[in-house]
Amino acid sequence: MDVEGLDLFPGMLTRLRHKASALGFDPRLHQANMASFRLPRRYALIMIPFNAFVHNLTTDDQLATLETCREHLAPGGLLAFDTYFPGPAAIAAPDGTRELEMEIAHPETGWPARMWDTRSFDRVQQLQHSFVEIEMLDAKGMVIATHPSKTTVRWIYKAEMELLLRIAGFARWRVLGGFDGRPLLHETDAMIVQAWTAAGARGET
Repeated sequence: MDVEGLDLFPGMLTRLRHKASALGFDPRLHQANMASFRLPRRYALIMIPFNAFVHNLTTDDQLATLETCREHLAPGGLLAFDTYFPGPAAIAAPDGTRELEMEIAHPETGWPARMWDTRSFDRVQQLQHSFVEIEMLDAKGMVIATHPSKTTVRWIYKAEMELLLRIAGFARWRVLGGFDGRPLLHETDAMIVQAWTAAGARGET
């Protein structure tokens, strides 16, 4: 399998390298920004997984990421990524609301691990500011460690996304409501984006 990976943070690349090695893969990895990377080849597929696109906090950053990806796609190549927009219930929640995002079993100990998100919103700029706490619990359910972090993301709506894809020079695109290919119809849907370059030029439309 011919796969390459890119991330801004060395620690994420180190973790990827370890996980890939455990599965028998040795991908080429690059430390770079998704809005400005420059690599010497073109790709049939570029993916931006796990809602990473929302870390582009300005329209300029969003366009730069889309244009950079398009320039690195082969003719007829596909850019695919998932993103989201919050529904009214999330946006209308009082700032400082602490939400349990998920609870899973730790892969090594089997004990619970929880992720809490305390959010505030800039509804004009479409920004969500999060104070994230990862809680590690013991077998009795007692918190034994907490790992806090802060992050800001910018959500985007369907019509806005379609306009960005047009400006970025993609030949065609689909904005879907789920990984199963269903249409985006409801505010609770995910937003799955697929965008293709023109088939007859090197990443140009």
